[in-house]
Amino acid sequence: MDATWLTEAIAFALPSGFLGAVVSWAVGRRKRNNDFLAEMQRSIDLLSEKYNLVLQENIALRCEKADWRVLQQQLDLKIDRLTREVESLRRTLNLQSPNHDTRPSISNHHPPHVLRVGDHALGLVRGIPQPDTAQPTANPAGLHNNGDHA
Repeated sequence: MDATWLTEAIAFALPSGFLGAVVSWAVGRRKRNNDFLAEMQRSIDLLSEKYNLVLQENIALRCEKADWRVLQQQLDLKIDRLTREVESLRRTLNLQSPNHDTRPSISNHHPPHVLRVGDHALGLVRGIPQPDTAQPTANPAGLHNNGDHA
């Protein structure tokens, strides 16, 4: 019984192509796996190359940044030196001028206030009492300060 079952299975599988399909699927599967692995390896290689390029660019930028920092420190030192030199020159100029205490400084200088005609009437002069509001006085004629009769 065992032999007949096997012969019937082979007799059915060979003409219908079932056995060929199973064999071709097994071979194709191996080829697909190899193609998939090869494609993955190509992707890994491409990513590795890109990573190396980015890494080299990163290293170059870090070197450039270090150079800029050195230049910035040199400029800071020059600025400090020039600031000290300017301060010493200012002190030297102040000591050499004979009337350095009597000269007006720019920050203390105020422009003169010029009064124009009509400033008082427009209320532009502040702090100066106006004649009609300075002191209320008794008006013998019964007039109020604005000129009206009571």
